[in-house]
Amino acid sequence: VCATDAHLVWGVDTDVVVDTEGRPMVLGHEGAGVVESVGEGVKSVAPGDKVVLMWMPECSRCDLCANPKTNFCLSGNPASNSVRVARDAYMKVNGKPVLQFCCAVGTGYASATNIAKVHKGSKCVIWGMGAIGLSVVLGCKDAGAQEIICIDRNDHKGVIAKQLGATRFINPKTSSQSVDEILKGYGGVDYAFDCIGNIDVINSCIQSLSTWGFLVLIGLPDRGQSVSIPAGKLLQGAHVSGGHFGNAKPRELNQRLVDLHCSARLPIEPMITQRLHLNNINKAFDDLRAGKTIRTVIDFE
Repeated sequence: VCATDAHLVWGVDTDVVVDTEGRPMVLGHEGAGVVESVGEGVKSVAPGDKVVLMWMPECSRCDLCANPKTNFCLSGNPASNSVRVARDAYMKVNGKPVLQFCCAVGTGYASATNIAKVHKGSKCVIWGMGAIGLSVVLGCKDAGAQEIICIDRNDHKGVIAKQLGATRFINPKTSSQSVDEILKGYGGVDYAFDCIGNIDVINSCIQSLSTWGFLVLIGLPDRGQSVSIPAGKLLQGAHVSGGHFGNAKPRELNQRLVDLHCSARLPIEPMITQRLHLNNINKAFDDLRAGKTIRTVIDFE
């Protein structure tokens, strides 16, 4: 259960998540399962194969798929017992364990390794320790960052962040110093990641950057929000970027995530707070809104 779906449930209006279908609708975009049957002429999968559903399709034929600078596709809901999937929106995981939330994990990990391209020995700050923020932690750690500073108002999430590789956790509600003051003590960070979508947080990220620092925007601000960046900051070499799914090609990234998970370099289990049956999906959304969970996995058995 992802906050992107929750935005539709809660009525949060952003420039990215748009309710174009009306209600009722089947939510869910992080799905994994087993193939029950295939259509005529389908040879890439067979009944019994484990697959991950890709919320971003990849046809591998259109102009966008051929462009190495984007992961969008000109082609083209898993919160149900079964779903009919076009060939552009799934990938077989070759008999390996299924990675169960390819949106958050891929978005966070690739934002660090593919968009920012975090380098060894660098200093990183990450705002928001949901599943995406924690996955940024995994990406920064895998890239060899020296300092991984995590910020959230939930101390329990800080415990998990440190378990996954964070070197410091700051709770703005209880810290005796402001976050801005603490980050100044680092002499500016090399990489900042906003996983919240709050304009004040984004401004703090901008102020925390070193001369050439790199800010990655991942969170979803409310519709119509804008960010102001001092021109001098840009002239000094600072970079600001955003992206969907870490700007990585979905099939390539998903297979890499599966391989990393199987080699114990991507420990996603601490992010799974609970498993619920589909009948309790409303509880999953309620718990997410209350800050009680990081990821709830909906099981159908």
